[in-house]
Amino acid sequence: MAEKATPGAASSSGQSERERLLRLQRRALAIYERENRTWHLEAWEARQGEANGYCLCCKTYHGDASGFCSECGRAAQVLCELSGEGLVELKAKWWPEDVDAAATQAADRSRKYQASLDERTNLAVQAAFMPPRTYSLLKRSLRSTAGSLPSPQQLATLLSDLGHPLLSAAQTAKILSWIRSIDPHTVWLHDYEHVLCSRVVDKWNLARSTHGSGECYYKPEGLAHVNSSSETLVEALMLCSKPSNHEACWNDAMEVFVLGLMGKLAVVKTDPFSGIRRAIL
Repeated sequence: MAEKATPGAASSSGQSERERLLRLQRRALAIYERENRTWHLEAWEARQGEANGYCLCCKTYHGDASGFCSECGRAAQVLCELSGEGLVELKAKWWPEDVDAAATQAADRSRKYQASLDERTNLAVQAAFMPPRTYSLLKRSLRSTAGSLPSPQQLATLLSDLGHPLLSAAQTAKILSWIRSIDPHTVWLHDYEHVLCSRVVDKWNLARSTHGSGECYYKPEGLAHVNSSSETLVEALMLCSKPSNHEACWNDAMEVFVLGLMGKLAVVKTDPFSGIRRAIL
């Protein structure tokens, strides 16, 4: 007749079974972690072959010693901070697709922030654009020439006579489009572009496709973002200083008008050395 198992023996047997299962679990976790880490490294090795010397993430720009360009490197650094480890351990903890996603999100945030700055800057300078009523008078005056175009000098004089000779890039694009529709082969097109684009307030919005050579001559290198709307407008008006070329057909009336607008927002002083009046922020 078989002996009954004592409670102590059953408890000991149950505990040993639990320990055995825990050992198996720890061994399985160790194997998974080791293999998973290997999979990560294999994925990064494959990505390195695809990048062919360029950034491991965007594969567009050259990477530094870590394998990333400056933009993607910042995204990789963010992931490292999340995991609490350095950039060296990145490839053992994160997949290439994780860095891709982080870099894409960072680029989207940067684009939205830049777009908001650009929009704020464009709004700040609208006060200096030609008013809608004056712009309508300009278009009416140009159309009244019975199919012929005024000379560039006549156009410059007309702008000053209207009392507000400064324009927006969008207004200028429409006038140039109308000029091209009247006479696509006019020999004065280059001069028209100088006359109009030199009077554009938001010169950073000039485009080659719509403003022709005016984009090359008058578009600044970059769009400067300043703190206040008044400072932004003054900076834009300072870009409207008298051009060095004669094609722009600037006269004293233009200088007086631009300085007058600056004077509403800044102190206009005379340089004691050159005698030139300048707006001081």
